[in-house]
Amino acid sequence: MTTATEQLLDRAIQEQREKVQRAIDRGGLPTEAEILEVEAALANACDAVEALSHRVEGIAEIENCRDDDLSYTVTLEQIGLVAAFTADLLDLEIPQLQQEADRLRHAIGPLDSIRREQQATTAA
Repeated sequence: MTTATEQLLDRAIQEQREKVQRAIDRGGLPTEAEILEVEAALANACDAVEALSHRVEGIAEIENCRDDDLSYTVTLEQIGLVAAFTADLLDLEIPQLQQEADRLRHAIGPLDSIRREQQATTAA
């Protein structure tokens, strides 16, 4: 007869195995092509945000120009869009990217341990 502790351990091991199987079923570790695709998407997103920033900063400089030839109508809607985008970027997107990067970073050590164990088993 198994104890409650053994049952808990068995359940935890089973859940861990199921999690591993789900990861394998979803494609396992990424290929180089997948990594390059994500890197390109992130680079494109950064470039797009940088381009928007230059445009917004450029228009904001009108305030210091005092030149009637540089008139540009700034609407409350435009200010709201920039403010909402900035808030979403800072409050949602960047923290989530940081969280995912941390998860990946923390997985490197265990992955290396698995690789070493597999090599030792293969060499034996």
